[in-house]
Amino acid sequence: MTSRGGAVDGSAAPAWAPAPPSPVGQRGHAEAAATPQGRAPMTLRRRLVLGLVATLVTVTAVIGAVSVSLLHNVLVDRLDQQLLSASDRGREGASGPGDTGGPLSLTPNATFVLKLPGQAEGTVGAVIDGDEVISAGALDSLGEVVLISPSTAESLASVPLDGRAHTVTVDGIGEVRAQASEGPAGYGVVIALPLGDVNATTTTLSLMIGLIGLLGIALAALFTSRWIRASMAPLERVEHLATSISKLPLTSGDAALDVRVDPRDADPRTEVGRMGQAFNTMLGHISRAFTAREASEAKMRQFVADASHELRTPLASIRGYSELTRRSRADLPEDTARALERIDSESVRMTALVEELLLLARLDEGVEATRGRVDLSLIALETVGDAHAAWPDHHWNLDIPGEPIEVVGVEGQLRRVVSNLLANADAHTPAGTNVTLTLGVDGGFAVLSVLDDGPGIDPAVLDHLFERFVRGDTSRARGETESSDIPVTRGTGLGLSIVKSVVDAHGGAIAVDSRPGATRFTVRLPQGLPVQG
Repeated sequence: MTSRGGAVDGSAAPAWAPAPPSPVGQRGHAEAAATPQGRAPMTLRRRLVLGLVATLVTVTAVIGAVSVSLLHNVLVDRLDQQLLSASDRGREGASGPGDTGGPLSLTPNATFVLKLPGQAEGTVGAVIDGDEVISAGALDSLGEVVLISPSTAESLASVPLDGRAHTVTVDGIGEVRAQASEGPAGYGVVIALPLGDVNATTTTLSLMIGLIGLLGIALAALFTSRWIRASMAPLERVEHLATSISKLPLTSGDAALDVRVDPRDADPRTEVGRMGQAFNTMLGHISRAFTAREASEAKMRQFVADASHELRTPLASIRGYSELTRRSRADLPEDTARALERIDSESVRMTALVEELLLLARLDEGVEATRGRVDLSLIALETVGDAHAAWPDHHWNLDIPGEPIEVVGVEGQLRRVVSNLLANADAHTPAGTNVTLTLGVDGGFAVLSVLDDGPGIDPAVLDHLFERFVRGDTSRARGETESSDIPVTRGTGLGLSIVKSVVDAHGGAIAVDSRPGATRFTVRLPQGLPVQG
């Protein structure tokens, strides 16, 4: 045997290094990185509030637009009535009494159609000849006519002589409602009233509707949000309950599903209440199923423990009688001697199976053995030495630090962990395989790994590798054959299951990473567990 830190058989031992990356893991990370991250979906509460706000905005906008449009039409109709009266007065003022042709026939001046009794302030008048404005003006606040240049009022010449009101824009005045009619001496008379007051009124109304609508929408959104929050409180309580249940260790069988939805959230008269009632019913079914499963597993564990315990005595007797026959086997027929050899080897295998089943039953029951400080370095040194002697066709390497690495635990169980991992490496790799046991410390954990350069483990087996009676795939098997002359003791399929159960019982974790040419089992055990006696 060599000192700590050396290789048992003298072959080069690989330095302590992290487990090689798994191709499966690398592919999963690549796919995750290639997947675009979409926006987080909106919550139901936010969707309801936004939907209500959008509806209110739409309704308010439609009502406001219709109201403003109706008011604008009413005001324009009223202005058209005033325009009709003003146009009649202007036409009468331009014609004069009798058939003389009126003053407009002598001097085409807009004053004759504007400065008349009843004409309102701001009234615009023009005398046109075909498409040309001859004279134009507007009444000021004193009732005086302010003349407008024909070029400024040229848009009034475009008003059809049909006696109807039209909207045109006059420079310096803005939009007006204008009506043109035939005047004396072949001239046309255009009377117009400004739309400024109408537009100002509709603009003011639009602003008022907008401000009041925004205020109403904001208040409605605020109160609706609070109302929705209060209405969804039962749903959130059910969600929190479901989340708390999802965090329970349901697979271990130790969790008690004694929680239920509050009766106030399970009122069948409401939709959320019916969901809460159904959730309670489901929890009841699951709880009964867990109870039945736990009872069945408890019976099975008790049966395995009892059967294993009872089988130890007859198996010991079989082995005892088998040992007695060894003294006289030379005198027995060859077939009988071979049969006795098989009985002896199979009884050894059966005894090992019974002991492993009994250990698993005790671990499942949570039976606490006496714990103390365990030197993992010494266990690693001794088990690798045993492996070197038992399986010389493999190259067994050891890489441990000079200082002892200790944990708190059950020495016999931890020794079983290391020996089972080494036995697994021997059983599932061909002769000449390099197997390296490495021991180190990482953040308060003792880290033990067993690395081999064998053919690797089939990915289909990895997910079930630590289940009971699961055997490694044939690609890692050593091709053991049963000879008529040499009896073969095969594995029980419980070795790795025992490893995981012991590691879990010690508050640790085990992981495996495998690819062709590199299979690594890594065990992490906390160093600070309290000593239990």
